[in-house]
Amino acid sequence: EAHDGHVWAPVWDAVQKRAETDDGRVAVVYGHDAKRGLHVGAYAFGLDSGCVRGGQLSALVVAARGGGPVEHHVVQVDCEKPDKRREL
Repeated sequence: EAHDGHVWAPVWDAVQKRAETDDGRVAVVYGHDAKRGLHVGAYAFGLDSGCVRGGQLSALVVAARGGGPVEHHVVQVDCEKPDKRREL
């Protein structure tokens, strides 16, 4: 399987920044990309931070307050390293 081309998340951020109105912008939250790890962009958020292999578990906390701007932050907790004697 080829892996050439562009990493899509930064491209998505750039396209969304060019939208003329906030109503025309879309944010994407994704996982299953531990190889690239945590990605916090303006409009793309990759939350796979390798918990299954002893990394961290990540959550995106989003708060919309009465018509004002949407605020967000990432919370992470450490995960235990897997016991190699047990099957995943």
